[in-house]
Amino acid sequence: MRTAKIIGVAVASVLLLVGCATSSPGTDGADGQPMPTATANDDGTFSVSTIVPYTVVDDLAAGEDPQMCIGMVADTAPPKCSGITLTGWDWDEVDGDVQEQDDVRWGLFTVEGDYAPDEETLAVTSVDTEATDELPIDPTCKGDECVQPTDELTDISSDIMSSTPGVLSSTVDGFGTVNVSVTFDDGSLQNSFDEEYGAGIVKVTSVLVPTAG
Repeated sequence: MRTAKIIGVAVASVLLLVGCATSSPGTDGADGQPMPTATANDDGTFSVSTIVPYTVVDDLAAGEDPQMCIGMVADTAPPKCSGITLTGWDWDEVDGDVQEQDDVRWGLFTVEGDYAPDEETLAVTSVDTEATDELPIDPTCKGDECVQPTDELTDISSDIMSSTPGVLSSTVDGFGTVNVSVTFDDGSLQNSFDEEYGAGIVKVTSVLVPTAG
């Protein structure tokens, strides 16, 4: 695991991330771009990474593996959250602005590894040394470009949030698109939404995106 440089130590977690990876020819996501897809490794895991830093919290007294926070992070010291279990994490190999209080250690990291969806565990292979805390800027509508969410889109968003496992958030934007955030999608979830609701209605983004190669 490479030594990590942490940019900032604010206790925060990102929900909506847009990743790029290999894609299925001829298949477009809601933004007209090829959808991220991934191929499983021989052991059923997926080689993935985060594209911005996430808070990693380790309760040293508990003797359990650290958690990478996804979703809400309690603004406390130490922070409290839940998320993805990180296996193979070694604090001795991590350099940077790490904080510790009450036997809890935490910091911001961009992580790469092999993700097991069923267990929700990530076997860490490296930590990005050039991590930044800058998020991709999503397009926003202006004035007449903005559309009010229809009852149909609102219902779709609510149905997805209540009935789809692993969904972190589901909202309707000013362009009339249902934006769904998940921990990880190998492409099958986006395909299923396209088949059910029509291409371009729902856009899936993931915390973990497939690594190149």
